[in-house]
Amino acid sequence: MTCVEEWKPMPRLDKLSDEQNDEWINKYQISNHGRVWSNATNMIRSCSNSKDGYVIITAAVGSKSKGNLKSINQRVHRMVGMQFIDNPENKPQINHINFIKTDNRVENLEWCTLQENIKHYRETSNDEHLKSKWESPYSRFTEEQYKYIWDNYKEKHKEFGARALARKFGVHHCTILKVLKEKENELR
Repeated sequence: MTCVEEWKPMPRLDKLSDEQNDEWINKYQISNHGRVWSNATNMIRSCSNSKDGYVIITAAVGSKSKGNLKSINQRVHRMVGMQFIDNPENKPQINHINFIKTDNRVENLEWCTLQENIKHYRETSNDEHLKSKWESPYSRFTEEQYKYIWDNYKEKHKEFGARALARKFGVHHCTILKVLKEKENELR
């Protein structure tokens, strides 16, 4: 358990210009407890929840008069991960270990791949939502087929890419991508 709250400047974002990033970094800080500090008001910044339940910070950087005003929405757990968790393997996703999307403490977060995120969810979650997918009479896949897709998918792979898996199951490759995207959205 993290007892001492540590603050760091927000991480630089690829979608912002250097000038906008400088403003972003100077305006806000992120803590290892998952809280956001506003340097402008010298107070904890209130955040909101996204439609899918994650805590987000919404901010504007740049200037309307300079023509570079940009509104940004950032998931707080990604900001915590970028500033406090090493990612030597350059993994693309952050996993909430306890499945609570609003618990953005550094000890509850870890970098992972999509496949690792899916595996963690399947092996440790008590969520009945997964079962409902394959128990539906409209489901294209059985439980075993869903698991096979989640466990074996490898982007653009000759045997386990979306097109190859689609041929194996007799569906369009977009159906395979939709199965993966639905799962990815559940885990974000």
